[in-house]
Amino acid sequence: MKDNLGMQRHHSNFVRVLVVLICLLFGAMVTYKYFFLDPKGDISPGLLVLLAFFLVLVLSESFDNFSIGQLLSLGRQLEAKAEENKSLKVENAELRGHLVSVATSMTQHQTSTNIVGLPESLARAFAVQQAPEDEVQAKRTQEEAAPQPPEPAIARVDRRKLEEVTITKFLAANGWQQYSLLREAKLTSQFAITDPVSDEAPLFDGYVTVPDAEVFIEVRNSSLSAAFFRERLYMMLTKIYHYRAAKKSNVFLALVLVSIPGEERRESSIQRILRDFQPAISNGLLRVAEIAVPQEELPLAAPHGG
Repeated sequence: MKDNLGMQRHHSNFVRVLVVLICLLFGAMVTYKYFFLDPKGDISPGLLVLLAFFLVLVLSESFDNFSIGQLLSLGRQLEAKAEENKSLKVENAELRGHLVSVATSMTQHQTSTNIVGLPESLARAFAVQQAPEDEVQAKRTQEEAAPQPPEPAIARVDRRKLEEVTITKFLAANGWQQYSLLREAKLTSQFAITDPVSDEAPLFDGYVTVPDAEVFIEVRNSSLSAAFFRERLYMMLTKIYHYRAAKKSNVFLALVLVSIPGEERRESSIQRILRDFQPAISNGLLRVAEIAVPQEELPLAAPHGG
């Protein structure tokens, strides 16, 4: 083994000495050609060839592996690597986007399996029905307990009939007066299984099915108190959202704000509702309409006997 190392060192020294001698010879030839032959200082093709040989010899001794072709292709390889890195970055960004989409879809599926995963036959069983009279009376009592604006002293408005007049005007304004209206509507009890939060079924003032949608109607005075009505509106929209997801159809709540002479319109309350429920408005779950009932169309309550 030592003999082999000695032979390699001897061979390496011999090659180096030979390279040095050849380099000196080339150097002498270049010097003589450049300084002593006429025209002096002329760089001829032959001189360039000698310089090239000199450079190759020096570099071949300095590096273990030397190739002129690899030097010339270095620029192209760098450009190819840059293009490859750019392509990999694009693919990486696309893969991350797909992963985020898959994770989001899985999360949405896990949180709404009890809605989207319902059999189609069960989804068709969901319907809207007439609310029992006791529930209607309970709703009326709750609404009457809410703060009401002072009514004109000259007459007392029949709120229930005003509600009917408002719904009639709303349907006519949208061209839906020919469709059957269900008053005091509520969701069927079967629907409660799709809501993991609450099984309470709110009562809606009206419900109508039109060719392109199912419309739940809720009538409120434009002088309403947003703080009092906000929670009820939120519950209504939540139920309708689950109902729409189960039925896979276009369903929305029409909040009809009615204004009558002698009552002050609470613009701040209306703007607060529009602001707080902007997502529901944007995705078509909530639509807000305003109806004005003139003085001559106001339904008046019967005077109390004295």
